[in-house]
Amino acid sequence: MSWHRKSDYLVAFCALSLLMAIYGGVTSWYGIRTSEPLLDLSTFISLILIALWVDADSRGRSNIYRPYEYGWLVYIYWIPYVPYYLWRTRGAKGLLSFAGVVCLLVSWWIVQWIIGIAR
Repeated sequence: MSWHRKSDYLVAFCALSLLMAIYGGVTSWYGIRTSEPLLDLSTFISLILIALWVDADSRGRSNIYRPYEYGWLVYIYWIPYVPYYLWRTRGAKGLLSFAGVVCLLVSWWIVQWIIGIAR
């Protein structure tokens, strides 16, 4: 798996998070309720992109055991596995990366919270 494919998953995840943050900010600014199905769909797609990235990133690593359904397992158990994977492959920087992933996942809520405080 090439670096280009791995970076595509990260770029798509960041773009989706940015779009949802903009959506959350606009709806909060104008006092409109956010669409829960849209937020659920974006979270679902974001988790799939994270699982695809972990799957692509782990392909060339000999210290990561990859069972048959590795991508599905990453998607189902992403909360305990992604921090472990990032710690195992990147050390302390990996946990900081996981904090960034979580912040991007809830960026729409963070933007709404900041706008609510600013008002």
